[in-house]
Amino acid sequence: MTDPEGRSPSASNVVVPSGDGVPSMAEVEALRALARALLRAQEEERGRVAHDLHERVAQSLTALRLGLDASPIDAADRERLRTLAADVLRDVRRLAVELRPTSLDTLGLEAALRACARELRALGGPEVDVFVALPMRLAPMDATLLYRVAQEALSNVARHARATHASVVVLGLEGAIDLVVEDDGAGFDPEWLAPEARTGLTAMRERVAGAGGWWALEAAPGSGCRVHARLPVR
Repeated sequence: MTDPEGRSPSASNVVVPSGDGVPSMAEVEALRALARALLRAQEEERGRVAHDLHERVAQSLTALRLGLDASPIDAADRERLRTLAADVLRDVRRLAVELRPTSLDTLGLEAALRACARELRALGGPEVDVFVALPMRLAPMDATLLYRVAQEALSNVARHARATHASVVVLGLEGAIDLVVEDDGAGFDPEWLAPEARTGLTAMRERVAGAGGWWALEAAPGSGCRVHARLPVR
């Protein structure tokens, strides 16, 4: 299986020089294993932080709101403090979900992607269609990786694209899993992106490459944007 330019999707952009300057297969696989271990550690840490936000900070804010209702203070001040506590509580819960969505662990990739699409819409972003067709069960780290790539791509759409519609498609093909995120927004010229604007794109590419996959970006002014990632089935 090859990408649209005829390259093998299993060939990543990761290069680890061996003694003669050419990376051996063992060196490449060792680096990929290291990248997967790092991603796993990052996700575990995200899960711990999300748990603490939900179980400790959110509960404390809830207690604060209840305490304000019983406190002998001016009614107007109480209402302002209750509103502030409610806003902070909502933001904490949103951060907890972004760090590690519980639906990804309990309901799977499709449910997590649909929840992400609903959140994007609720925050004023475009409508997002989600289509997932997977004949195989994904390894947990593959599901997490695909979710993170889609999440980053949709975040870019919300911040920059001025789009009215976007789509997320995940398909299980022979020996591979394809993820495509498209939007009908303003588009851009990748060659003219400022370094700080490349951070999210670089993160997506490196995540996929570290898993032995292939990643591509198609964008042009006035023509929207298309992010395509392909992972080998393990």
